[in-house]
Amino acid sequence: MLVLAAALVCARNIKLPRPKEKPGPNKTAISGENVTIWQDRECTIPLTEIIWGPIHPGETKNFTGWIRSESEEPIRLNIVVTLSGRDWTIGELVARYFTFGCACENELQPREVVEARFYISLRKSCPQEIDGVSMEMIIIGRPLDYMPNPMP
Repeated sequence: MLVLAAALVCARNIKLPRPKEKPGPNKTAISGENVTIWQDRECTIPLTEIIWGPIHPGETKNFTGWIRSESEEPIRLNIVVTLSGRDWTIGELVARYFTFGCACENELQPREVVEARFYISLRKSCPQEIDGVSMEMIIIGRPLDYMPNPMP
């Protein structure tokens, strides 16, 4: 089993809270390219979002889902994660203390379904719980021989 690391990218369009606005829960929107993501092994209930709730220092939360290849050829998975929060303070805390990822096989055969363990954790050294962080995760299936274009 391979753990796919997710790079967090702080979004520039972070919304500032309105006065007396209670932050929403930590959540992750999930979508796929050449793959679909499911709540069940039979692939009958789509998985489009995980609501984690507040994360306290030293806590790890897990969610098990399933990833199905929709490709006609073997693929390798990559994960892209973007992040937004209530304000830059939360963004700094997330960058310093937060870990998010997905543990699963990273090579899939056509129509293969694999278990995926999504996880989120907050280091014990974080000075406060974190809530109100929204992430978007895109799971991308690329052909095994795919090579990205080199930067000019």
